Amino acid sequence: MNIYRKTSLDGQLKTNIIYCGVCLDKAWLDKEDDGAPRHFTGRWEEAPLEACDVCGAVDQETRDEYENWAEEMNRMQWEEQEQMQ
Repeated sequence: MNIYRKTSLDGQLKTNIIYCGVCLDKAWLDKEDDGAPRHFTGRWEEAPLEACDVCGAVDQETRDEYENWAEEMNRMQWEEQEQMQ
């Protein structure tokens, strides 16, 4: 499951608008009351550690990978500190 954050067109300003790929696709297809398709100005960048604002979906695989990486970094730091003592 891909998760995306809306940014400004130049990518410099990040918003708090988070959509999963399914909800983002669905939003592009939805029609406004006037029949015109919705338009999201800006661009979308991956935000794999976030949760979708619409349905709450998360990228569990990426979260698990990040957690494993963080645990490995903590273990390595602990080992380095133990060697220095």
